[in-house]
Amino acid sequence: MNNYKIKISCTKKEDLCYNNEKLTRTNYNKQNLENLINNTDYIEKSLFLYKTIKIESNKIPTTTLETTSLEFICKCDNEISDIDFETFIKDMKNIGFRSNPENTIHLIKINGNNQNETIFTYKFDSITKQKIKKKHKPNRSTYHTQMLYTK
Repeated sequence: MNNYKIKISCTKKEDLCYNNEKLTRTNYNKQNLENLINNTDYIEKSLFLYKTIKIESNKIPTTTLETTSLEFICKCDNEISDIDFETFIKDMKNIGFRSNPENTIHLIKINGNNQNETIFTYKFDSITKQKIKKKHKPNRSTYHTQMLYTK
């Protein structure tokens, strides 16, 4: 069994919106989201992930940055292919999701022990594959989630 998550930033309206409105817990079409998930056999649930990052620097006082992302948790017997992922992005766009040209959507393989591996990164707007950037900093963020839909 392969475990994945699909992740896209939705902190601001420009990152990801639904029917030209900022994506929030109360502003998304539940029926369309349920149909998207139920028509994509490998998706188990969707959620908002809220991340709080403390930025420490010698030059400025400690500041806090909060981000939000829409995530889909996936389980499947086979690997998710480029074509499967591109089809999922097209399906999201068909039900009303829009993004700025620079926002990216990521397919991340969950290997356990917090050892996640980014498999694909695409620009959401143009559905073009991007080079995967490696993360080097240790994760000191705090997280909480809000469930949107579970099969």
